[in-house]
Amino acid sequence: MIEAADLLANLAEPANSDAALVRRGRYLNTVFLLGIGEASFYITIAAGRVAGIEKAPKLLKAFSFSVKAGRDAWNAFWQPVPRPGFHDIFALTKGGHAAIEGDVKVLLTHLRYLKELLATPRGRMGGLGG
Repeated sequence: MIEAADLLANLAEPANSDAALVRRGRYLNTVFLLGIGEASFYITIAAGRVAGIEKAPKLLKAFSFSVKAGRDAWNAFWQPVPRPGFHDIFALTKGGHAAIEGDVKVLLTHLRYLKELLATPRGRMGGLGG
């Protein structure tokens, strides 16, 4: 089972040390929900840096949008070279493997940053397990 510590090590640390990625997200300050199978996490972004990852649910915690997919879909997405249909969050949704909900304006305004942020764990996460 994936834990917040896994996401911190495989998402936050490499993303925050990527100067180009932080620069792309420098105007983004938000909280979004990342769903991985039955587990969900609040990802806090402050000026393009991952400022926090908390396991959900936390009652009455606001978030701007959510990206949710099953473990198998994220495993496929986080492969070093994902197969077609699993290479992008929109491909995941088109194939019925993921759902994007909430204020998509925030997502679309910072699309390149968020797509690259979510792809950061590629080749690092290994199998997420069951």
